[in-house]
Amino acid sequence: SNERYKIINSITEDVIYEHQTATDLVQFSERIEQFGIRLPSPCTFDEFMHYIHPEDRTGLLDNYNKFVESGGKVCTSSEYRIVNDAGNIY
Repeated sequence: SNERYKIINSITEDVIYEHQTATDLVQFSERIEQFGIRLPSPCTFDEFMHYIHPEDRTGLLDNYNKFVESGGKVCTSSEYRIVNDAGNIY
């Protein structure tokens, strides 16, 4: 829910995002700007994935698909790098 997202976002330093599969939109925290990424929030999932390091996309998508296919019952965790438009890797 939007309220849950706001609460979590207010207490963490991490970049938090949530993908609404019905609309294919990703909402993420403003903290993503600290990495030099300027995207409208929400944006499409493909727009968001553009910033995931190419070597990390497959693993992230595999874990994401496991989560979605399980109906949210399988909890997964992914670490991945992001690449901004200047080519900086975080």
